[in-house]
Amino acid sequence: MGFRGVLSTIRGRLYLGFALLLAMILLLAGVVALESYRISEVNLEYQERAVDLHQRVDDFEIALLNMETGKRGYLLNGEESFLEPYEQGRRDFEAELGEARRINAAGREVLDPRTLDGLEAQYRSMVVLFENQISARRAGETSPQALQLGRGKAEMDGARQIMARLQNQATESQREAREGTRAAVSRETVLAILLGALAALTVLGSVLYVRRGVVSPLQRLREGATRVGEGDLAHRINLRSGDELGALAAAFNGMLDRRQEAERALQESERRFATLLANAPTMVYRCANEPGWPFEFVSDYVFELTGHPPADFLEDGLRYESLIVEEDRQRVWDEVQGFLAAGERFRISYSVRRKDGAVRRVEEYGQGIFGEGEEVLAIEGLVADVTEREQADERLREAEVRYRSLVENIPAVIYTQQPGEPSVTTYVSPQIETMQGYTPEETLADPEHWTKTLHPEDREWVLAEDERTNRTDERFVAEYRQHAKDGRAVWVRDEAVL
Repeated sequence: MGFRGVLSTIRGRLYLGFALLLAMILLLAGVVALESYRISEVNLEYQERAVDLHQRVDDFEIALLNMETGKRGYLLNGEESFLEPYEQGRRDFEAELGEARRINAAGREVLDPRTLDGLEAQYRSMVVLFENQISARRAGETSPQALQLGRGKAEMDGARQIMARLQNQATESQREAREGTRAAVSRETVLAILLGALAALTVLGSVLYVRRGVVSPLQRLREGATRVGEGDLAHRINLRSGDELGALAAAFNGMLDRRQEAERALQESERRFATLLANAPTMVYRCANEPGWPFEFVSDYVFELTGHPPADFLEDGLRYESLIVEEDRQRVWDEVQGFLAAGERFRISYSVRRKDGAVRRVEEYGQGIFGEGEEVLAIEGLVADVTEREQADERLREAEVRYRSLVENIPAVIYTQQPGEPSVTTYVSPQIETMQGYTPEETLADPEHWTKTLHPEDREWVLAEDERTNRTDERFVAEYRQHAKDGRAVWVRDEAVL
């Protein structure tokens, strides 16, 4: 490697500065200067490892954030592509942890291995949680309670606390290295005074050199990190060099590119979710579990259902409970509280009065959102307008009543049978008692009643005709005799269709 190759790395630039200082010190005291150089080398190596490990702790957090971002994106929309940053984050974290252990064991320990063990244990706990959440989402679960959304933050906070301890240890090791270097320099103060003029010129040159090659790039990196921390994801660090700082700037810019892509994907997912809510024919809500049911969120469908826009509830203090008709209001409260106390989802029906005075029948499906102490944090659910459906059901019931009244008052026996060999009667009108002396209940209680009451001389051909018409889907028409309950033979004309 040539002179230019040495200057292309931060280590090479620092070595060059130390070599110039070492040359001046060797002019006065060779043996002492050699010892000082040895101490400086040890402290420099220790400091470089401390700096490297400090940066790797930052890389740990980046990897964990990628895992969290990918996992959360998948939980929101179920797209497998969002698991790519999650899997990449796992690989990066494990690779960085292994490298950190190797660097830490290369000499005097910079970090407490037990703290690294604690971080690894926390990471394993997070992986178990995230995998459980992903499995639940793949199984079709979407509720925050089933997906354990609240636990992810606590696990991440625990990891951050451990990483903060690691950063403090790395910072303390850097401080010890710097103090060791200063102590070695102090021992050579007398010699340095003899060459003060020359040393001053050399140090000035070294400072200018390091400032241009190291300090200025580091300032750019710090400025970029600050701007990104303030939310400027479009910012990029303009540092075009072939050394470690240049590689770090390139990696930082690449991370921002991926972060922007994830942010755009998240915004698109949120947009689709908002579109779904805006177009769903149900009112989606989140409210506090307290009298009045004050909404924390309500979808736009509330206007179509109640005649009141969302702002009336979210800004002007209108309470949904006031729209429930008075005769249902207390019942609704009691039923919801009962379901919440049991920790169950609920489905209830009641009526609401619209702004224009019209009464609408609704069905509500909801569930409680519980805190760690099992307290009810909120209620989430949806409300659907079922007025037309219930009106249709009522019309159907009225039609059934009219049909039954008609059937039971005509001078003939009306019946239904389940086709078979022989057929089984499933309904018979009350006129059967007048004709045969058997009540409808007695007739239906015996599946073989019809075949048993056939006249022996007619049974064979009637059953054959019944079987034939069932097979060919023809109309069954026959005149035959049946035995009444009192033993009389009753002639009947039987007509039936499938």
